[in-house]
Amino acid sequence: MSRIGSIYARRWPISGGRQLRLALVAGALLVATGAARASQVCSPAAAPGILPSANIVVQSGGPQSSIQAVAPANPQCPITDYRWTALTPSAPQLMTNGASASFDTPKFLCQRDGASYVYRVEALDSSGVASEPRDFTVQLKPWGQPLAPFAIDPQVNLAAGAGAVLTPDQTHPCSPTSGFPGLDTQWALPEGQLLPPGIRLRTPEGTLVTGPSAVTPQLQIETDACAAGQVTLLVNHYTRDGSGVAGPVSTVQVNVDPQWVPISNGVLMLDADAISPERIAGTASVEGLNCIEQRGGVKARMSLRLPDGTLVQQKEFRIPSPWEFSIAPMCGGQHFRLETLLVEGPGFTAEALQPSERYSSANVSQLALLQTDIIVPPIELSLRPSEAAHLVASCGQAASGTLEQRLPAGPCSGSPLTWEYVSGPELTQSSFTGEQIQLTTRETDFGALLGQSVVMRVSVDTGKVSQMEQTVPITAEPFVTVDRHVENAVGADTDLTGVSVDLHNTTECGVGQVDHVERLAGVDYVPGSARFNDAPVEAELDGETLTVRGLTLEGGATGRLTYVVRPRLLGASSFEGQSFVRGIPVSQPPPESPSGYGCDGSGSGVAALGLAGLAAVLRRRRAR
Repeated sequence: MSRIGSIYARRWPISGGRQLRLALVAGALLVATGAARASQVCSPAAAPGILPSANIVVQSGGPQSSIQAVAPANPQCPITDYRWTALTPSAPQLMTNGASASFDTPKFLCQRDGASYVYRVEALDSSGVASEPRDFTVQLKPWGQPLAPFAIDPQVNLAAGAGAVLTPDQTHPCSPTSGFPGLDTQWALPEGQLLPPGIRLRTPEGTLVTGPSAVTPQLQIETDACAAGQVTLLVNHYTRDGSGVAGPVSTVQVNVDPQWVPISNGVLMLDADAISPERIAGTASVEGLNCIEQRGGVKARMSLRLPDGTLVQQKEFRIPSPWEFSIAPMCGGQHFRLETLLVEGPGFTAEALQPSERYSSANVSQLALLQTDIIVPPIELSLRPSEAAHLVASCGQAASGTLEQRLPAGPCSGSPLTWEYVSGPELTQSSFTGEQIQLTTRETDFGALLGQSVVMRVSVDTGKVSQMEQTVPITAEPFVTVDRHVENAVGADTDLTGVSVDLHNTTECGVGQVDHVERLAGVDYVPGSARFNDAPVEAELDGETLTVRGLTLEGGATGRLTYVVRPRLLGASSFEGQSFVRGIPVSQPPPESPSGYGCDGSGSGVAALGLAGLAAVLRRRRAR
């Protein structure tokens, strides 16, 4: 308006009152022009569009549905607002905000066929003129969200060995008479959780639940004796219509109390039944406790100490089980104190117990302390007879020799040995000490000493006395020589062979009780033919061994033993022999047996003369 007034003022310059009247006229013209424009009315716009569609399907219990109005194309006046109207009388009100609206889906709808609601939306232009209407339908599917399975999240406390049946106390607001299709109930473990050992889940039919979830109207809980742990179950309902709408989740907390007897009530039983100088061993058990394995085991912490308390070894043993300590052996034995504490195993936690049963490990240890005195016995030595121990007698001298007893290597190797005379020819000493001793007889009678024995007792005391008796024979160096002659009878009507054995005593001491043993091969002894120094003697035949006993050999003299044999038809013949005094060999052992007779051939010696006489005797016997 100021612009128009200025134009007219330039064309017609005036002043005073005239100028004021022109200005008033111009203002009046401008007001009239605005009023004309304000009274202008636009034609209604076309109907707006609807997104997502004019027929919207929603699931009761599902999420809120958003509806968007799309402005009409090319409106004559600008669109400034929208008007939303429910045409169905029972339709829920929409929540609107200009071109946006939302349908607040109800949690449930107990109508078999669902519900259908008609709504209208109109666009309003700047002049307040409504567009052509756009009607759309919201179809609401039935049933919707079930209730939480449990009105209040339950907590189930079970004693180990007991069970329970879990049944939801809420289902769905819709009654079965409305045609409601029913529910499926899902029971699931939280992700990553496993059932503790000894706790099982089953369906009402008894089927074991092996996976992390199960769909079943009820759930059975089974527990083993001594089972312990907590189980969290997440439970919710699903309407059996395929909609996938789930109800709120109920959390069921199951606590299984193992009812373990507090370890402080345990009584430790300890047996030390295998004690030796090298080891201490036994068995350990506990009474008064239950569920030993389920609580992670129980251990015995064992400390082996000296009497002054010095710790030697400390070990832990799972019980019930054997236990053992290896120790360094000591000759005289040892004395230990064994301290044992009853402690929980690695899997045991006091928090698993009821509050009234909790305790500290320190208290447990003091209550279960057990002290035992262990007496390790002294080492018992094993004494063995000395090999080839003997005394040697000589003509005109006492018998003497060395006797030795070596102790085994080890802690007792230096233990003192004592010897004492027990029986036999008297010795010059009756007692001795040391590992090696010298024995000498008082008697010097060569013939009397031969073949006798001295019995000695050796003792060693390590704290435990070990004894052994040893018999020591009296022997001599061979002093009898043996010469043998074998002769066939000449011209005699016989097949006999004579054997002559000369036994020569090379010492000046005479000996009696000489036994001579001949071993015959390939011949048969002729009974009654044995002579010693031409006197008949008894001869014992055992297989091929011929023994003549009780012969006497004077000092420096020779005794002659003769006997007759009959050679066998096949095989070579041989003879050998050795002399003994009371079982002691006094002649050299025979050499390797020669083939044939191995001695002189036929002749007219003493053996042949004996043969001639023997042949005559045999002929006279046959003539009878």
